[in-house]
Amino acid sequence: MVDGKNISFLAQDCDFQNWVILYYKDDMLQDSLVPGYPKDTGDKALGMWCSLLSGTDLSAVQTPADVDEKIFTLRPYVFACAKYDITYAPWHHRRLPLSDPGLQPVQTPSSEGDPTLRSKAVPYGRFGYTWRRAPPHFVLGAYLVFFRLLERQLINGQGQLSGQGQGPSPEDTARKGLFAMSRILPSIYHDREWQRNSVCQDPNTSPGLPALTFLGDLNGYWRGTFLFYDFEMYRQIIAGDLRAVYTGQFSAQHVEMQLKETVIKIRKDQVGGEGPLLDAGFNTVGVEQGEQEQNRIQAGYGHELADPTESDEDGYTKEILISGRVS
Repeated sequence: MVDGKNISFLAQDCDFQNWVILYYKDDMLQDSLVPGYPKDTGDKALGMWCSLLSGTDLSAVQTPADVDEKIFTLRPYVFACAKYDITYAPWHHRRLPLSDPGLQPVQTPSSEGDPTLRSKAVPYGRFGYTWRRAPPHFVLGAYLVFFRLLERQLINGQGQLSGQGQGPSPEDTARKGLFAMSRILPSIYHDREWQRNSVCQDPNTSPGLPALTFLGDLNGYWRGTFLFYDFEMYRQIIAGDLRAVYTGQFSAQHVEMQLKETVIKIRKDQVGGEGPLLDAGFNTVGVEQGEQEQNRIQAGYGHELADPTESDEDGYTKEILISGRVS
C-alpha cells in the first residue's frame, strides 16, 4: 500500500468525516443519555480506530461546548473501564491456544478477573458471505481521544485538572481538530493491526501473535499522564454510582518511565514466568525492587539471552522481559 492512498478513499469515496459526525450524534451521544453504562460495539470500535489511524478529526470539535460534550460521553469508558474488555483472551492464562491439551490453565481466584472464555469476533457481511473478525477495542481508542480532548479543553482555557503541570504547546494551540494536524501513521501500523486482526480471533484456537511482534515498541523513554479519583469517589464508582462516573472531579499526575526490553530464550512450557500474573510472571515475594533486581532482569532472569534474528530450537521460543524505572 502506498501511504496516503487510503486517506483519499475514505475522505472522497466513503465521505468518512460526515459519517463519523452522524454516527456520533445517532449512537454515542444517544447512548450516554439512557440509563446504565453505554455499550461497547464493533461499529464504535471501527469508527474510532479508522479515525485515529487516518488522522480524521473523530468528533468534529468546533467549540468549547463541543469539547465538554465529548468528554462527558467518553467518561464511562475511561473511568469505569473495568466494565469493558481490553484484551483478546482472558489475561490470567499464560499460554495460548487454550484448546492445546498440553497447556494447563492457571488457577486464578474469581476476584482477579472474568474467567469466561469467549471469542471477541463479530459477524459481518462481505461479497455475499458472512465473515467474522475481532475488531480493535473501542475503549483503548477512547482513552487516546479523551486525553486529546482534555488538551483541547486546556487550550480553550477551561482546564481544571489538578496536577496538570504545563499548558499546551504553540503547535497544539494551532490545531483546529483533535488530530487534524497530526502526522498520518505510516502503513506499517495499519498492516500490524491487520495482522493482529487476522490472528487474534479466539483464545481457544489461536496462539496469538508471534512473541517478538512488538519488539522495540516499548524500549526507551516515555512521558505521560494518568488520571485518578480520590478513594471515596472511586468506592462510589465501584458500587455502581453512574453519577460519580459522569460528573465526579478527577485529578491528573505526570509520569515518566525509562523502559528496557530484554529478549530471552525459554522453553514453551515455561512461557509467562512462574511468579504471580499481577507481577507479570516475576517472582517478587521477598525481593527488593532495586538496581540489583533490574540488572538480574536485563541479564535474562535466569534464562539465556537470545538473538531476536535467530530461529527457535525445537521446544523453545522467545520472550521479551520489560525492566525500568518510573518517576
